[in-house]
Amino acid sequence: MQFFIDTDMIAHGDILEVDDNHKWGRELRLVNGIYCGKLLELSVSDTPGSLHYHVQKIESFVVLSGVVCIRTPDHAVQEALYYAGSVLTLRPTERHQFFAVGHPALLLEVSTPHADSDTYRC
Repeated sequence: MQFFIDTDMIAHGDILEVDDNHKWGRELRLVNGIYCGKLLELSVSDTPGSLHYHVQKIESFVVLSGVVCIRTPDHAVQEALYYAGSVLTLRPTERHQFFAVGHPALLLEVSTPHADSDTYRC
């Protein structure tokens, strides 16, 4: 898959951590301290990200490019398309799942600190 972020940035230490063990694409953690910032590169795949939630984490997503379908079973609108410039904030325990539609997409996630132990798969 062609990624949005140049691997030279990773080699020079501008990216804190890269997790490319996702079927949906890869996650580039930029910062994770008193807040967390990530870039989520979504590939076009038959396998969306898992439906999951966080007990403590509050997340805001900004679509930087592409079209993203975000499923939120706990909201009145349970599935919606988000385009470049769209923003969605999720509170603790709100289940969510996302995937790129038609072409790869890039999401910016800004949140309270990330901890793997605060991710619960449904």
